[in-house]
Amino acid sequence: TYIGAMPGRVVQALIQSKSNKPVLLLDEMDKAGNPDGGVSVRGDPLGALLEVLDPEQNHSFVDHYVGHAIDLSEVFFIATANSLETMPPALRDRLEIVRLQAYSSSEKAAIGTTH
Repeated sequence: TYIGAMPGRVVQALIQSKSNKPVLLLDEMDKAGNPDGGVSVRGDPLGALLEVLDPEQNHSFVDHYVGHAIDLSEVFFIATANSLETMPPALRDRLEIVRLQAYSSSEKAAIGTTH
């Protein structure tokens, strides 16, 4: 895990799921990298995500807060992003991209007036 992460967050999610094959949501992955491409003072969140999502490495992911290797090979990760253009290429390479259409302006107006 990187310095700016909530301590043991992946482990916490696994414990909360109470499942040996959990589904974990990784939200806003397009904001995962440092804008200048380097490692920030908060650490390297991209490096941790790449390790978590890499099938060659995630069977022995080490959460440094917990200090033990954890097998993430049975975890199903779902990631969201607002823009693929701002997502680091190395991260995109580890994901199966599924594009979902946004609401049209008329659909948004109908939802706004109805609800």
